[in-house]
Amino acid sequence: MVALVDLDPRLDEPQMDTGEDLQPIFLLDNDRRTHIGTSLKADDRGDINTTLVKNANLFAWTTVDMMG
Repeated sequence: MVALVDLDPRLDEPQMDTGEDLQPIFLLDNDRRTHIGTSLKADDRGDINTTLVKNANLFAWTTVDMMG
């Protein structure tokens, strides 16, 4: 089982390896980003990138961003 803390990129501790190269997607600024695998088709990466950027305001970046 994987704990969410294991996936936190802000920690200096070793993290799980994805097993593939990742491409960063900057959503709002350089601090708010995610990554997608480079093994996806270019069209699929473009669609995912567009969707993530378009909906970046839906992500909870801090606990203050979470409603309820």
